[in-house]
Amino acid sequence: MKLSKKILANTFALFAFVIWIISAILVYLFPVFSLNMTIWMMMGMEFEPYNLTWFNFFWGGILFIVWSWIGGYIFGWCLEYVNRKVRE
Repeated sequence: MKLSKKILANTFALFAFVIWIISAILVYLFPVFSLNMTIWMMMGMEFEPYNLTWFNFFWGGILFIVWSWIGGYIFGWCLEYVNRKVRE
């Protein structure tokens, strides 16, 4: 199988979908720990408690998946560009 921008972008999008579902489940099951982990990752910035609603879950997930697909496509383009230059 030849690695292409589209294959890589689709893989990134699928990965984002799986990570989003797992993250939402963990936030739902462990809200206090999730809040603490976010504070740690954001270098101590304080946030209000999570407000996980179906609206936030759905649209946040869509945005995460779209941006992951775009990131995968751009990464794939860069990878193809560098491979082309190396072969020259």
